Amino acid sequence: MSVVTPPPTGRTLTPPHLIRESPYGIAEGSHILRRGEYYYLFTAEGGTEAGHQEWVFRSREGVYGPWEAQGKPLWYNGSDEEVQRTGHADVFEDGEGNWWAVFLGVRPVKDGDGNYLEPQMGRESFLVKVDWVDGWPIFNEGLDITLATDTRTPVHQDIAQIQSGDIKWQADLKRQDLELGWYLKNTPLKHCYNLTQRPGYLRLYGNCYDLSSPEAPAMLLRKQSSYTESFEVKMQFSPRKTGYEAGIVVWWSQYSYATYGLTLHERLNGEQALKMTSRLPTGRPGEMTLGYHDLEPLSKEDTSSKLLLGDTIRLLIEATPTTYKLSFKLHSCESTHCVDAKNLTVMPPIGGAFCGTSK
Repeated sequence: MSVVTPPPTGRTLTPPHLIRESPYGIAEGSHILRRGEYYYLFTAEGGTEAGHQEWVFRSREGVYGPWEAQGKPLWYNGSDEEVQRTGHADVFEDGEGNWWAVFLGVRPVKDGDGNYLEPQMGRESFLVKVDWVDGWPIFNEGLDITLATDTRTPVHQDIAQIQSGDIKWQADLKRQDLELGWYLKNTPLKHCYNLTQRPGYLRLYGNCYDLSSPEAPAMLLRKQSSYTESFEVKMQFSPRKTGYEAGIVVWWSQYSYATYGLTLHERLNGEQALKMTSRLPTGRPGEMTLGYHDLEPLSKEDTSSKLLLGDTIRLLIEATPTTYKLSFKLHSCESTHCVDAKNLTVMPPIGGAFCGTSK
């Protein structure tokens, strides 16, 4: 569909105009480019899963077509390749006259049986060279996409210099507002966080929505950026009502996630106490295993395992290509739970989950 929209307002000035009807029923992420005598229409076809493809069409007449095609996608990476679900491409020319394409794809890992897991990294960006032959763009020399490419000059990547134990990102808590890279689930009616009431600290305010709610729970997320990485946070929690809970989460969707944190409980004698609480995915959407745990000392001599309101605790998520380990540390006491990635990355009953995990 095509409409005319002026940049300042974004309001449409014309009725929608159908410029091409997809034979697959799903066409999205379209781009129109003019090069030489042709207009080129790039469009993603076949949905966002295994059938995802990128097609190109061209027209001499203009942006409304008619469009001619080659009768096949630009390429197609199947479900048995190391890069899959590729599409949503756009092309550009660099300052030296070379053409490139940037697009989305996933790079799943295999389990112990050699089967590809659902890619918990979600969609990532890929870059390949584009050649123009007889007025048509050729991506990656006509080959399927792989993790290695021979068409680019060597690129220095700072991330390749990171050693085990190095910190590659740390939250800037001296700001007035959150830096780019933080995510909320949906759009909340009001902010659930504050950086100014206690300078140098990020304060979260709970609300009435839990993590399985379709609404916007009090949750801040960072995108997982590597299959092997760790995420650590120090937390203080002083709840005033039983049932209040705070902690860390490995988030896949509202139907599947893993949490570890604290909940305020009331004992039989009426005394309130904090207990460690976990929710672990079972591999079935919407079903999590709920557990309450006591903090175990690392040695028999340690007696500092009692949780007190306002204690500073360390919460840690350690990711590998096939597992997540969630840890809880206080003084010399520690408690840990492990989650298989295949139990986490299950498809929801409605829709899909292709944005990857967050923490």
